[in-house]
Amino acid sequence: MCRSHLHLPNISKYLRPPTNWVSWSAVPCGSYSSHTEKPKMSFLTLQQWPERMVRLFQIKMAKDGNLESRFYGPYNTMLNRCFDTADDTYRFFVSPQQPTTFDKRDAIDFQVELIVRDDQDKPVLIVEIKDGSHNALPSTRHSADAQIHSRFDELLVQCPLPRLYAISFLGTGMRVYSGNVETFLVEPPPTHRPSQIHVLPPTFLEGEWALDVLSQGGFERMKAIVRDIRTMADRVE
Repeated sequence: MCRSHLHLPNISKYLRPPTNWVSWSAVPCGSYSSHTEKPKMSFLTLQQWPERMVRLFQIKMAKDGNLESRFYGPYNTMLNRCFDTADDTYRFFVSPQQPTTFDKRDAIDFQVELIVRDDQDKPVLIVEIKDGSHNALPSTRHSADAQIHSRFDELLVQCPLPRLYAISFLGTGMRVYSGNVETFLVEPPPTHRPSQIHVLPPTFLEGEWALDVLSQGGFERMKAIVRDIRTMADRVE
């Protein structure tokens, strides 16, 4: 058959898009995507701890295990959320740290230490974590207080902000400290033994770790600390 006499079907109608299609150019960028992730809210805009974070603490605390396996994950998660370390500014990061000075008792009296640092690797927050059982005895409360003050001896001179905060956690009970970079004054000050010839009284430092970080009051206290650190960091830049 002669090629000029071939009759090909008209397929143009099959190439037209359906009338209910919307061209990509007609849709504003970012207006819709099934894969678009919901932006994470800044910690300072939250009104309470995220439910999943509280649940993480509850699950870990219900399990047996050493101090690090129980508390490192939840507190590391909490601090990263508080300082929004996953945003694209990379302004702060959380660093685990082994204390550089401790006596033989400290080697047994194990603790987890996390340091929040700025993008110049300077400390802005000290966090020391011990098991909640340390809140039951005057001797272990005294040890927790003394160890926090020893960390100020090492880190206060490195802080780029007017104040260096520290938090001592005994379980989820928290005690907040603040060191003045200019005067080297730390509040609250070290609590010394009332007598060198007597054992510590049962009420020594009792109630100082009464604030539970997972409570609403604990959330508000953490929020105030983070806000102050961020404000100071803005001013020194």
